[in-house]
Amino acid sequence: MLVVAIGVFLAQGWYLAGTQVGYNEEVVGHAAPPATEIVVEDHVARAINICDGHSWIAFSRGGDPHLVLCAGGLAWPILVNSYIGGVLYWPLQVLRPLHHGDLIALRRTALPIGALALLVLFLLVERLGGALCAALTVLVTAVFPAVVIMHSVLSFFELVPALLIACAALVVAQRADPGLPPTARRAAVAGGLVGLAVFASVKAVFIGAPLLAFALFESSVLRRTSARAWFAAGLAAILMTLPMTIAAVADPYSGFGHQVGFHLAAAASKLNPHALADAIVSALICAADLGIYLARADGSDGNLWPATLVLPAIALAYSTAAFVRALWRLPHDRIAGACGAVQLFYLLFVWLAYTQEGGNYLAICYAQSISAACVIAAVGRTVAKRGGNPIVAVALATAITIAPLVANTYRRGDPRNLAISINLEAERALGEHLQRTPGGPVVVTSSNLVGIPEAVSGHPEMRLDDTLGRAMSDCAEQPDDHECGRDVAVAVINAVPGARFLVPLRTSHYDKSWEDRISDTIASAARALGAQVREEAHFETRQGVPVLALLVVGDGSESTGSKDREAQQPGANEKMDGG
Repeated sequence: MLVVAIGVFLAQGWYLAGTQVGYNEEVVGHAAPPATEIVVEDHVARAINICDGHSWIAFSRGGDPHLVLCAGGLAWPILVNSYIGGVLYWPLQVLRPLHHGDLIALRRTALPIGALALLVLFLLVERLGGALCAALTVLVTAVFPAVVIMHSVLSFFELVPALLIACAALVVAQRADPGLPPTARRAAVAGGLVGLAVFASVKAVFIGAPLLAFALFESSVLRRTSARAWFAAGLAAILMTLPMTIAAVADPYSGFGHQVGFHLAAAASKLNPHALADAIVSALICAADLGIYLARADGSDGNLWPATLVLPAIALAYSTAAFVRALWRLPHDRIAGACGAVQLFYLLFVWLAYTQEGGNYLAICYAQSISAACVIAAVGRTVAKRGGNPIVAVALATAITIAPLVANTYRRGDPRNLAISINLEAERALGEHLQRTPGGPVVVTSSNLVGIPEAVSGHPEMRLDDTLGRAMSDCAEQPDDHECGRDVAVAVINAVPGARFLVPLRTSHYDKSWEDRISDTIASAARALGAQVREEAHFETRQGVPVLALLVVGDGSESTGSKDREAQQPGANEKMDGG
């Protein structure tokens, strides 16, 4: 069953890796040519390369990656942002001769991480819950929307921390004599893996802490772990998180402190039952239908099928009941109980600490899929006790569980048809255009598109999103004011001759609120300089909808590389309001 599950997962991942939208968050963690940021001070623009300083280690002025190691002509992210590490992305650079930094090739190169996750979950659940539950776990996990979709893109920080914690649990569970507590060496390995998980994302604390607490509550053997073993585990964990700790102290921009303050303020504003109910529903949607969040990006409601939330809700209820029964020392499913502890604790964390929708629950998708597998196994046991055929019961329950999960992943069609700026078809067309058409430097204006030109073409880029964002946000409540950010655009046009501005033509509620006015801002700046904006090229979805454009500013003559077509007029940019 494990081999089948891995095959099913890899086949889906290979396909989805070539269709999912491409966005900044998934490429920012990978080693790439050092980013060049345009800053404007006193109406003068200058380009700052993060690796131009005298130190091999450098902090970003504001954008991600937050802290990098400059070596070999690449910027190696140490911290993607103040609470997410980037070192876990480094091993993929060994395979750079295969993927060359190309977005789709890089995604497919990373798919074995998902296969490793299935192997680890199988071994862990088999050890603690039996072969049937292990087989069901990998079968359900291999088609779980959150698992399949997120492993087909490069968002390691969402899933790898949970995988590392599962590896730590496996190291402890696989000791030779289950009747003895782990040795100091084994504890050190487990502690190092947990520390690495926290370094990958601080959110791992909110997965590992409840799991450890539940394990200690359940096992008298683990409670006998020696002080020496605890010290070894703690020291290993601290050493693994040391780079993040040092960066938090040394950060001149106090990024970690700002994150703590933001989430504490969020907690103070969400102490109400309605917000908790929203958190639970969002967790169920994330488990059953992650694709809805992408579907909503083009302005639709996403077409949620409420019936598909029933089975994840049953799984959450079952694991919660197992957790409560464990607390009362009643007979219980300990695998489900552990998953219940993780899910409940993480739900409380997200309820209080986050304002973002949906994706915050990706960190617990393994616990959710295991809970669903535990429900199926429980159905088989119940039917067997009543004299029925457990094989038929398990097969039927598995089919009922898997069918809606698979349907939700694919029922909305090809993501390359979505009319949004991060459409992969348009991004690939952009890459092909940049490879065959010489021209000035590409200036990226949208935060979601930072890193994409380099990932699809191999050509360097300049990022303006942070500087432009600070200027545009000053008049965010004035949607008709085309002079927002004009001074910034004027300074860039003067300082970067031949700049090709990459702008979104279709924005969504995942973009910044001002990004639908970028084209108008550039046009306003051109008019202020007595120049004109011309569209060098635009890039379309599979259905022919333009969603991206390269704009150049000139004196009215045909710009190098521009097409013989009428320019995109300022104001044609269309904002797609999110649902």
